[in-house]
Amino acid sequence: MSNKKHRIAVFGGTFNPPHQGHSLLAQQIIKHNFADQILFIPALRPPHKPGTPSVAFDDRFAMTSLVVDSLNQDAGKEVYVVSDIEGKGGDKPSYTYNTMVELSHLYPDDELFLLIGGDSLLNLHTWYNAEKLVENWKILTYPRNQVFDSPEEILKELRKKWSEKIASSLFQSILTFKMCDISSTKIREELNSNGDTVYSLNPSVYKYIQEQGLYKNE
Repeated sequence: MSNKKHRIAVFGGTFNPPHQGHSLLAQQIIKHNFADQILFIPALRPPHKPGTPSVAFDDRFAMTSLVVDSLNQDAGKEVYVVSDIEGKGGDKPSYTYNTMVELSHLYPDDELFLLIGGDSLLNLHTWYNAEKLVENWKILTYPRNQVFDSPEEILKELRKKWSEKIASSLFQSILTFKMCDISSTKIREELNSNGDTVYSLNPSVYKYIQEQGLYKNE
């Protein structure tokens, strides 16, 4: 019997709204065998973003669930999961460290990875319990907004904020496949102005947004 642990990539975000970039990233992680499963975690109130998301948690969770259903249908099996774990925390910031601790209790026999964007990697040292976070769970970093045009500069920046051991580990966490860089902010602006977002959103998500009247008058 194999003792190999089931690998779960924890994919947190506001998902406001979840878009095709999120879907393609999740598929790439599975395709390149970085994880066996993707766990989407919509945040209630991200501590590193000012204010609260413009759309309620329940709507963002519902939209992410539609994305997960579509991804699993394409995969032909249950590879993608969405959790409302951060929606149960009351009106308080969604600290990633606390979420990972709770997930470790829920998935004691599995190996959890934390999937973050390149912009988050450069600010990871400011996160709550950042050192414990990187010591306890492996990080997977996906390129975002061209922040990785110069690998040498990235390593230099990481060394300013972390020990050599941690800086090296975080640098090695950077994934090299190409990303589809779609902006949720731009999507919201287009939805507000009746712009064309049909290619950026899963059809079921677009339908949900229209039916619920989301992102109007933002």
